[in-house]
Amino acid sequence: MLKYPHLFSPIKIGDVIFRNRIFGSPTGHMDFHADCSPTDDCIAYYERKAMGGAATVCVGECHINPVVSRMGSMSIDITDDAIMRAMFKLADRITRLGAVPSMELQHAGRYANARLGPSAGYIDDDPSDPCTAMTEEQILDTIQMYAKAAERAKYYGFGMVTIHGGHGWLPQQFFSTATNTRTDKWGGSAENRGRFAAAVCDAIHEACGRGYPVEFRISSTEFEDGYGIDEGIE
Repeated sequence: MLKYPHLFSPIKIGDVIFRNRIFGSPTGHMDFHADCSPTDDCIAYYERKAMGGAATVCVGECHINPVVSRMGSMSIDITDDAIMRAMFKLADRITRLGAVPSMELQHAGRYANARLGPSAGYIDDDPSDPCTAMTEEQILDTIQMYAKAAERAKYYGFGMVTIHGGHGWLPQQFFSTATNTRTDKWGGSAENRGRFAAAVCDAIHEACGRGYPVEFRISSTEFEDGYGIDEGIE
């Protein structure tokens, strides 16, 4: 008997039916046009992933608002209509092959060009590279940026969104005791440090409907620098 007998069986999550239980990891692709819109080769790359038979194909490197969320310069700008029209073509190709296209929503937080994070500090302990603590208003605005990005992803043909909440991106910066030293409702206990992530998911469901699936990536442990496996589970 198979250890996972339902692996190749369809499953319905929210309002979306997935053809099996194999969800593709988000991957980026560096073959962009100068404006960071996908080239034909880029679209073909994701199209071939859909041909492989997984339930989802997830496009990585999608920043919710490049002015504040982007790290470096190469990433998909969800706020740009011209780029999103090209992304619609990509999503359509994936859908035609039976997979659900997903878009990974990213915010680099303290590592973004804008250098805004949960708490003030220095990047890699470099005093010449400081980051600023987000105000309450900026936190609430950022939550809505995620919701608006998801709403646009849905409008342009993506059947699901994936929130990158691991690997040092903004939601993990809130989870982490190493980068979140706040004393308000966004810091302190595990519940408070998880409040930002929960609020992002709630805002997306409010904007896109309860039936719109939201996948969430989390690093289960930070090893020696922050939370461990028990708190990661919590």
